[in-house]
Amino acid sequence: PVVLLGGGSSGRDEACRCYGAESELLREHTVLIFDRRNTGASDVSYTSQGNTPFCEITAQACDLAELLAHLQLPPAILLGHSSGARLLCRFAFAYPARVRALVLCILTGGKKAAKEIPRQYYLKYAGLAERGGMEAVLSHPYFAERGRLNGRVARTLRGMEPAVFASACRSSAHLLQVSKYEPALGLPHTALASLSAPTLVLSYLPSPGDGMHTAEVARAVAAAIPTAGEALVSQDPTEWHSAVACFIAEHST
Repeated sequence: PVVLLGGGSSGRDEACRCYGAESELLREHTVLIFDRRNTGASDVSYTSQGNTPFCEITAQACDLAELLAHLQLPPAILLGHSSGARLLCRFAFAYPARVRALVLCILTGGKKAAKEIPRQYYLKYAGLAERGGMEAVLSHPYFAERGRLNGRVARTLRGMEPAVFASACRSSAHLLQVSKYEPALGLPHTALASLSAPTLVLSYLPSPGDGMHTAEVARAVAAAIPTAGEALVSQDPTEWHSAVACFIAEHST
């Protein structure tokens, strides 16, 4: 099977629109798409296990492990774009036995990403909760849309203490904030160096673009992973679609 994740704080609809899904390369494969915790139509949960602070991406990786086990799927090929690639890479750190191969597309990294992405994903919502309580959070278009897709979202968030929600957002942001000197956001060099699954790293956006999804990040990640060759940097869909198709075909048998 192929696990496919899009970028941003998106749900499974974004995975269906991302470049890999638009091509023919996945047509002959079983493809798993899902709403990550706290995205799309999923339920929301900001509680951690044990005494460790909540970290959303760690919880999402655990959720995926449980989903694959529930579905009784064999080790999967993981194909992710941007934040989806970050999550799947961290999943590979924690659950290497469940990974057959990795395709990591347009990862983010650097000082700008370490400042902007935590703010965009977490810190602005922490501020809303601290200033205006959970009703202020629910009035934001992102959470309003989440509530429209899943009626339990509003009930769950209204039942949370604003300070607890804000703390969960800030602890989730911390992982990204402290990685501005790592090869990519949330992906420490030491962890990347421990990966053993075959890996393809891609950068397909114009350079310099937004200054976060850069070719330099792709090259740094590929250089850190022992099982990755040189990063493929190409804005030609024909070229990189072909590379992904060949890679998936090679590692799906």
